[in-house]
Amino acid sequence: MVHEVDVSTAASPEQIGIALAKLVTLDGTGLRSLQEIDGRGARCSLGLAEIKRPILLSDGSLCDEGAFQLKLQLSARNTSPASLLFQRAKILKLDPLKAAFEHFLQAAFPDKLQLPRNLDFALHRVSTPTASLASYAAGAENLETCISEMVAWVARTQVQIFEAKARLEDVRGDLQVRGAVCIQSAFRVLRACRLVAHLRIKRKLEHAVCGAMTPDKSLTVRMANVDSLEA
Repeated sequence: MVHEVDVSTAASPEQIGIALAKLVTLDGTGLRSLQEIDGRGARCSLGLAEIKRPILLSDGSLCDEGAFQLKLQLSARNTSPASLLFQRAKILKLDPLKAAFEHFLQAAFPDKLQLPRNLDFALHRVSTPTASLASYAAGAENLETCISEMVAWVARTQVQIFEAKARLEDVRGDLQVRGAVCIQSAFRVLRACRLVAHLRIKRKLEHAVCGAMTPDKSLTVRMANVDSLEA
């Protein structure tokens, strides 16, 4: 039997996105906890404690799983409508979604994300001189490797930028040529339209002259003008 899992049955996509934005941010090397960066991470809606295992309730409330389980145990002793409703609440664990999104970033942008992350980690390893000599030496070697990889990645990126700029110039030149062709075509169409209009005027004048016993001097002048336009 097929078991279908739809996260939107626990919370809407909008609620999930807003909740994740309160927990983590994209800093160029992946997802980082806001609490880790500046201490401004979201607080549990069931109390003021820091959220360690984030879950999202169906009403959009963001709370810690431990605090939720504790309140669930307390509500089991209560038969009030609010307690019964709380016991039936649907929850969505956010850690798996965070992990899935991070794996997506790593798979979609391997160089852009993984190399800076490796460099950050290598810098962190040598930021503590009190570490053992072997660990400190290994950290220095790892940092040197990460720097070499980063330099190579920057060089590849510069080549891609150069190729992209060259391609952009080619596209701009092609657009100019095509634009000039379009303008010439428009002028040819305009000239053809004017010629058709002049021919129609000439035919009308000729019919008028043929139908009259004595041609009107003004008609003769207009026909002469039309002939000069055709030329």
